Parts: sequence; structure tokens; C-alpha cells
Amino acid sequence: MKNRDIIASIASTLTLVAAFLFPVWFLPVTVNAFGFQKQYLLVAFATIMLMLWIAQSLKNKRVLLSFSTINILPVAAAVVTGVSAFIIPNALHQLSGRFITLTALAVALLFGASVARRVTWNQLLKVWLYTASFVSVLTLLQLTPFSPASLINQVLGTSFPTSLIFNLTESPLVFLTFAIPVGLAGLVSTLKQMNKKSDSLAMNLLKGPLPWSVVTLATAAVTGVAIVTDKNLRPVLLPFQYGWSIAVESFKQLSTFMVGFGPENFTSAFHRFREVSYNTTDMWDIRFGTSSSEILHSLTTTGVLGMGALLLFLLALLMASKKLAKGNPSLLVFVFSQVVLFFVLPFSALTWGVIALTGLVVMSELRRERASAIKDVVVMLSAIQIVPEGSMKAVRTNAGFAYVVSALVVLLGAIGLYMAGRVYASNVMYYLALRSANDNDAVKTYEQQQWAIRLNPTDPLYRRSYANTNLAIAQALSQKGEELTDEERQTMSELLQQSIREARNSATLNPAQTENWETVATVYSQLLDVEGADQWANAALVQAIQTDPVAPGLRLSLAGLYRQLEQPVQAQRLIEQAIELKPDWANAYYNYGDILEAQEQPILAYQAYQQTLQLLPAESEDRKAVQTKLDELKPKAEAALAELQKQQAAQQAQGQQGQAGQIPTPEKPTVPNEQPQVENPPAGFEEIVNNEPASPAPQAEATPTPSGENIVLPEDVGF
Repeated sequence: MKNRDIIASIASTLTLVAAFLFPVWFLPVTVNAFGFQKQYLLVAFATIMLMLWIAQSLKNKRVLLSFSTINILPVAAAVVTGVSAFIIPNALHQLSGRFITLTALAVALLFGASVARRVTWNQLLKVWLYTASFVSVLTLLQLTPFSPASLINQVLGTSFPTSLIFNLTESPLVFLTFAIPVGLAGLVSTLKQMNKKSDSLAMNLLKGPLPWSVVTLATAAVTGVAIVTDKNLRPVLLPFQYGWSIAVESFKQLSTFMVGFGPENFTSAFHRFREVSYNTTDMWDIRFGTSSSEILHSLTTTGVLGMGALLLFLLALLMASKKLAKGNPSLLVFVFSQVVLFFVLPFSALTWGVIALTGLVVMSELRRERASAIKDVVVMLSAIQIVPEGSMKAVRTNAGFAYVVSALVVLLGAIGLYMAGRVYASNVMYYLALRSANDNDAVKTYEQQQWAIRLNPTDPLYRRSYANTNLAIAQALSQKGEELTDEERQTMSELLQQSIREARNSATLNPAQTENWETVATVYSQLLDVEGADQWANAALVQAIQTDPVAPGLRLSLAGLYRQLEQPVQAQRLIEQAIELKPDWANAYYNYGDILEAQEQPILAYQAYQQTLQLLPAESEDRKAVQTKLDELKPKAEAALAELQKQQAAQQAQGQQGQAGQIPTPEKPTVPNEQPQVENPPAGFEEIVNNEPASPAPQAEATPTPSGENIVLPEDVGF
């Protein structure tokens, strides 16, 4: 067998192995044991295809690439995503998520098309039917005392749920997005097989994909019914109208229209641009990291260019499948289902992997059925030559050029793997830190978070968590009171300084991210007795409101700060704004009643508590506390009302008009006309804020290494 054929056989076999692994692959060593691991399985698969391509180039002494629109468009999508990352601050973090996925997709299709030439759709479908059936059986076992999750928890020490929420694909919804297309493709393949006359109908059905399709679709039906009937299983998805309204905001500037807000910046766009009517939904306090569907997510994060490249890629895949439909009608059904998913749901890591493998198989089938659709291109030092099928022997070789190109590809691949590897390792360390925190091991949590930051210093999440950990440890030490030693007092002081630094670092990395400013405000709010802390806490909350202008909770938090600073008038106005934003929020009315009561306005306070009681659910335990407030306040409110009526009677006797005050009770949410402003920004605040998304990437100081390596924590410290 020729060496080239050996490489093709290896590539095709590994493609089928990957097809089996993608739906079931998980490792409980990262925060997301399923989706994140499948993303990096795609990276591993792309790396293997690249290595096989290099081996082929070195062996044949020529640089050969196979091209079609199916593998050119994913390259374009990855390039657009990279460009989008560099138009906003903290480009390296923007390259750590979606960019990795799209780059792996592009590499797998670009280099895999030249080596994975032998894999067929029937082989791939058969593997997926087996895998889907296997996952289906495990899914059904979740309904029995023999739950696979229980066994995994016992063996690995994990805490996966023992209900249908646990699924190897990642979630019940992701299972449906895999099982239904595979099951339908299996049924279509069965219908095609029934036309064969070599065996009896019964034998054709039993030997074919029908049994596996029935198991898969039946389990999908059970899962679908469970999702509909059990609210705990229902996926939390951003309603389409809000995903669309956020995407439309990208049309208002040329840069965001072309390349979006940034591949990892959907949450910031969600905060800034969602409609105020979102506050009337049951999910009003949920922050979404993905849009309603993949097409809207792509449009928001990578603009019309990124979305267009992906849409054209899927359409190219669909058109190629249509050309192959006579021999493989099930392939057309399967690809069509992926195109539908693009419009109705956000893609999971499993979906990206499935699409990558499908793309390779479609190109392999095209090579056999319609050779002209695939262009084999030999790149030489002096020219680029398109080689017709079967004419490869006539192309001259150039070992030196092949070695140079292979070396360059290895170098670029090594750089990419190094960066992706650091992101992976940082996620592992962050997961370990979360486990340590759950075990109340403050020292390990502290050290593991430091490692997460060292490995990936551009992720604001790690900075925020590290800031909160420093603050929590300092607060734990302060509980010792007079028993604190001088060394512990010094440690506590340094921890508080670190907490401040890391909170501000998170805002420096991405000043458009609301959570970063909330962390800054949280840290400074715990230090109000320190000079300047009140200014920073106030400025940070105001900035958080500016990045998320329709969030009622932020206004309530700022009102709470003003109350601590003994500024009740400002606090009252902010609570009124929170009520404007969410008129059905009982907590806002309760706080409103509390501050009105503190300002000796018992009539209005009584009305606010009444409104609170009206908004609270009948089963709420808080109703008793509110009723107690009403009972206590009623005598004062009645006395104040009687006095007010006397005053009104006197005014009417003199021909004047008097009217009792009423609390605001808007029928629908509106955005307040008045927006909080930072009047006297503290030193250093504007430097962080002015690093806006449209500005160049921040300088090196925006991604400092974690401070505190020299701090030695007491071994007995906890949270």
C-alpha cells in the first residue's frame, strides 16, 4: 500500500474515532466538564489532521491542499473573528473562546480535506447511530436507580445530578440537537435500504440502521416530553426578540456592523442594549453569554462578515449534500437539520464538532462522486498549480520547499497550541480553586487562583474571583479581633490592597463589562472607613449602571450605598428609578417603604409596603415580615393621614387645593430620563473608563501578573 494511502487510511479511521468520541467525551477537570472538553477535542482533532498533512507533505515532497467553498469559508470566518477581537481592548482574551473553536474548525477542514479522503457518509452515520443509541441508553438509565451519574460520582468524586439534567452530550437540549438529526438520517437511510432486493425486507430492517434510529428517536421523544413538563430541565434561552434587538444595535456603527462587538463580548452587548421590557420576563435577572440563536450570536459578536461567512459555509455544505442526495439522501437530511439549527438555537461545542466531521465527509464524498468540485492545489515556490484528479504523478516535487512550508506550519501550530493550552490549563486551575473554596480551603483557593491568572492573565473572571478571595480572607482574619497578631494585621492589609488592585485590573481588562465594575464597587463598599473608598464605590456603581442602564438591581445597590453614606434623597431617587425599570419588583417597593419610613413619611411608606405585599407571591415567607411592618406603621400612617386631612380642609377653606402624595406605581417598565453621573471621579478612575471598546488594545500594564506571591497566609485561615 502506498504511504499516501496509509496516511489517508489513518486520517479516515481517526475521523470515525472522533465521531464516536464527540458526543460522549467529558473530563471533570474543568469548570464545564462537557462543552469545554468537546471544544478542546475539536482542537485535538484539528491538530492530528494538521500533523498528518505535514507527514504527507514531507513524504511526497510537495505541498498539497484540497480546496472547495466548504473549507475556504470557515477560514474566512476564523479570520473575521480574529479581526473582531483586535478592535476592542484585551484582544488576547477575545481570542480565547469562539476564535479557538472556529480556528480548529478551519484547520480540520483545510488540512483534513487533503488526507481524510476515504471516509464515507455511511460509515460516519453508522458510528453516530451507535453513539446516539449508547447515549440514549445512558439517558434512560438516569430515570432508574442505576443512574450513570451516580456511578461516575462514586468513582470520580464528582457531584453530577442524577436526573435527566445529566447527559454526556452536555445537556438534554444538546442531546436533542444531536439525536434527532441522527435518528432522522437513520430513518431515511432505512427507506433507501428497503429498495434493495438482495435480502428480505425484515433482514434489511434488522441489519440496517432502523433499530438504532428507533432507540435514538424514542429517547429523544422521552427527553423532549421531560423538558416540556419539568421546568428544571427546560433550557434557559434568551427570547428571540431580545437577541434580535441586541444584534440590530451592531448596525448603528460601521465597525460593529462589519465585525461585531467582539467574539467574547456578547454579555457586554446584552447588558448595554437589551430592551427594558426584558425586566417583565421571569428571567429578568439572568445574564446571558449567548444569543437566542447561532445566527444572531454570530451577527452580534462578529458582525455581518462573520455571520455571512458561517451562513455561506453551511449553505455550501447543504448544496454539496444536495448534489450527493441521489446516493446519500440521509446526508441531505442531516445537513439540512444543521442549517435549521443555525437559525433557531445557539450552537454547542458538540454541534461544532459534528459540523467539522460532516464537512470532511462531504468533501470526501464529492471527491469520489464529483471530482471537479474539489480542487487539489500544489503550492510551489514559483507557482500554484491546480492538479486534475489522477495527474498527481506528473507534478514535480520540491523537497526543500515542502520542508520549509512544513516547518512554518509546525511553528504556527505550536504557537496556537501553546496559547490554547494555557487557556485550558488556566481553566483547570480555576476549577480546582472552586473545589478548594467549596472545601473551605482558603490557602489552596488563593494559590490556585494565582496560577489561573498566571496562565491566562487576560481573563477578567479570574481577576474578579481573585479580588473576592482576597477580600474574603481579609474579612475572615478580621474576625479574630484583638487576637490578631501584628503579622496577621500586615497580611490583612496586603490582602485588602490586592483585592483593590485585582478588582481594578478586571475593569482595566474590559471596561465595558458590568461585572467588573460591580466587583470594584463590592470591594470598596467593604472599606468605606478608608479615605476615598466611598468615591470609588460610588463611581464604580455609576459606571456599572452606564454599562447596563436597564438593570434595576444596580440602581438599588447604588441606593444602598447612598444610605450608608447618609444621603437619603439620592437613595430615594435611585429606588424610584429601580421601580420605573421594574414596576413589579417587590424588593424595590420594600426598600422604598423603608427609606420613606426613615424620612418620616409614614403615609407613603405604608403605601409602599402595601404594594410590596401585593406583589409578593402568596406562598412567599416574606409576606409575614411585610405584614408586620404594615401593622407597626399603621398607627403612624393613620395619624399622619388625619393631620394631612386637617391641613387639606384648612387649605380648601381658604380656596387652596391640597392633595395627598402617592407613590409611583407604573404599569410598564420605562428607562428613567435621569442617569447617574460621576461628578468627582477619584484618581485613576477615568484612565480605566476611557479605555473604551473602540480604542486600541490596552498596554502591558492592563494585564499584570497576579500580586501577592510573597504573602504567606495562616494555614488555618478559612472563608
